[in-house]
Amino acid sequence: MTKKETGEKISPDIVFLARGSFEIGERWTYLGNAVECASCEQEKFCHAGLSPGDTFLVIEDKRTKIHCSLRGSEVTTVVVKKEIIAALQTKLVEVGMAMIYDSIRCDFLECPMLGYCLSGPSSGTMIKIEEILRTFDCRRYVQRYITLARVTPV
Repeated sequence: MTKKETGEKISPDIVFLARGSFEIGERWTYLGNAVECASCEQEKFCHAGLSPGDTFLVIEDKRTKIHCSLRGSEVTTVVVKKEIIAALQTKLVEVGMAMIYDSIRCDFLECPMLGYCLSGPSSGTMIKIEEILRTFDCRRYVQRYITLARVTPV
């Protein structure tokens, strides 16, 4: 989804979820749309600005409903906040601290953590550490430590 005035990409803050499939405060990951969604007139609302793998925190149920032909039931509008998981090249990280994100460059395709190391915000983005998820030794480079953290752009 983009702002019409500037063309700037924005994250959606409203999504449609099946009633009873979520609770306020829980995380939700978008897995992509079903093939059947492409022919639905609501598709542009249900999937606007979403990319498979995006994770969101459910903040509020707006209780506005639309009928989902695929599900055969109603879905409701939910306010969400997009979450970003970043791999940081350090163990010296504290919740609440702000820092400039430096993306990891890695070519070790067999590493099970590669997806984390190659995703995250753009290099040079100022981020705030919201939660530290895990710290581990890099499997490719000796003396490199990686911390996975939930972050927000500042």
